[in-house]
Amino acid sequence: MDEITERFRNAITCGIGEAIYLQRQNRSHDFSTEILRAIRKNLALDPQCEGDRSGYLVDLVDESKSKAFMIKKLVSKLTEVNRNKWDINQLLNVARELYVRYETDAIRQAITDAYVHLQNKENPWVGQDVVLKILGMEGLHIIAKKRGTEIRKDKSEWEDKYIIEQFQKENPQIKVMKIIQKWALTDIDIKAYLKAIDESREMKLLKARKPITTYEAIAANIQRLKVVPIGPRWISKISENDFLKLVHDFEGETERIKQEKYLRIFARRKYPGSYEKIFKLAKMRKNKEDRLIEFACESLSHFMADDLRDFAIKKIAQVKKPCDYLPLLKSNYRKGDSKLLCEVIARNTSYDSLHQLCWSIISIYENVKTTECKRPLELLYRRLNCSIHRSDLLDIMIENNVLSKKLMAEIKFDSNQEIRKKWKLLTK
Repeated sequence: MDEITERFRNAITCGIGEAIYLQRQNRSHDFSTEILRAIRKNLALDPQCEGDRSGYLVDLVDESKSKAFMIKKLVSKLTEVNRNKWDINQLLNVARELYVRYETDAIRQAITDAYVHLQNKENPWVGQDVVLKILGMEGLHIIAKKRGTEIRKDKSEWEDKYIIEQFQKENPQIKVMKIIQKWALTDIDIKAYLKAIDESREMKLLKARKPITTYEAIAANIQRLKVVPIGPRWISKISENDFLKLVHDFEGETERIKQEKYLRIFARRKYPGSYEKIFKLAKMRKNKEDRLIEFACESLSHFMADDLRDFAIKKIAQVKKPCDYLPLLKSNYRKGDSKLLCEVIARNTSYDSLHQLCWSIISIYENVKTTECKRPLELLYRRLNCSIHRSDLLDIMIENNVLSKKLMAEIKFDSNQEIRKKWKLLTK
């Protein structure tokens, strides 16, 4: 693979705007293989959280000299089965975006056929929004009949009113439920679909209960080794008196697995005593069966001390994967540490390991305002396939006034629509 194609592959995997510029600057190159690969396989780190890349991918199709070939190829691939749910959903979203831009009957029919023949009842939501967007009430009829057929075959299947309510909200002029009820009078599949909705619990009743934040409840969770004794967002809700009881219990705890449970709490709420006990735990040999070192270092991130810094610098330089020790620099960062962080980023090559690093590096530079954040954040930005954290990196660079003109131009074409909005705000 030549250097230009390799850069393009990385850019499209990450979902960054550099891919568009590489196309425009290298018209003689044919990037169609890489674009088709990125369309067929959702390359986002977490597709569920990151949202839809279809607009970005179709922008790349539009820029390509092989546009007609790729559109024909994609339409022919829509009915392929045995795909991951996120891959199927992205492929259908790309087809929807192509239809919105070109409105060809072939694309419309391909979307319809693909959804009708889709065997994915474990994730019935896949493709539904695309069908509704393209076909309207006709699409809702197709969805209701397909789901009703599946429900009649498997009585354990259930259904809710989400897509009906969403479609009604977007189309207030249509009496959606009345039309579906009329269909159900003469169609046993749609009748089964409506019956399943009536029998299912309303989604608003499925809201998770707020966790109990009392000392007794948390201590019980720790004793029975519950993985997360209390959700991170609720730690600040623990009363001061109950928190001090947990601190007292931790000081007498000797079991490694239980110590980790307490440290999960102290990672997000500063331990009120001396950090020495936690420091001793951070120095222990790492065990791949637990996360004690990780949470010990996160707990120590609230403390500023020379010995913590010295330990961090030593470990970060020594270990192959230093992400567990990076939090120690949050309160112990010094001018020039950006060079160390650049070295750490450079020696991590996989997208997963880079994502592990980004949590701590973002935390460090959210706590330390400095223009020397520019180099490590840019390096991370160009190698990260998580657009949510790329957005965080951009916010830090913008706050420190170090966003380069090159990055500024590229974010206009990012795969993440929220990042594109930053460009609009910055160029007002």
